[in-house]
Amino acid sequence: NAFMQMRRSGGLMNSMAFWVIALIIGQVVSIVYFTIFGAIALAIGNAPGEAYAGLAIYMAIQLVVSVIVMIVLAPVGAFIGAGFWHVVLLVFGCAQGGFEATFRAICFVGGAVILLNIIPIVGPLIGLFYGIALTIQAFTHAHEVSGGRVTAAVLTVYGLICCCFSPFIIFMLMVSLAQLGAGGPFSAIYREPSLHDDRIPLQPVQSAP
Repeated sequence: NAFMQMRRSGGLMNSMAFWVIALIIGQVVSIVYFTIFGAIALAIGNAPGEAYAGLAIYMAIQLVVSVIVMIVLAPVGAFIGAGFWHVVLLVFGCAQGGFEATFRAICFVGGAVILLNIIPIVGPLIGLFYGIALTIQAFTHAHEVSGGRVTAAVLTVYGLICCCFSPFIIFMLMVSLAQLGAGGPFSAIYREPSLHDDRIPLQPVQSAP
């Protein structure tokens, strides 16, 4: 087990470097996928050759900019994320290893999950559940505490996130289904009225004088 062998101290650079490199690899793979799908869409639409050149230039610029942004902002995000999780662990009484142990665990977990984006379509979905299990395991070994308290801390955070965002997601899903004519409970609100709708009384046509 990698987290059982992970040191709780010894500096932050190794874990941060792993996090940044994993982010860059994930971003490069995502851009490659978008480029391939974009080229397929252009081929289906019989686009001219200039469109392919424009796509390649756009993706190359996006790649360079995203790599620079990640190198600058990824360490900041790692510190913010580690600080948040360390406060959560302190609340649940399972932060015995100190902030450095939390930081190293977060970076290694995040990097491992990001690399799953290499798998198209299902990669992010697998990474969601794999990340939860890996976070519990990483904190348990990094702080040398019982898995029960760490599990309670991690699941509480993800549960709160689900409670906060699920109403919005459900509402957007219902709106999408209504717009697609799926007959959802909100379809009556978003359905376009027609001349055959019984709820709209037809006005009599008056003849010209």
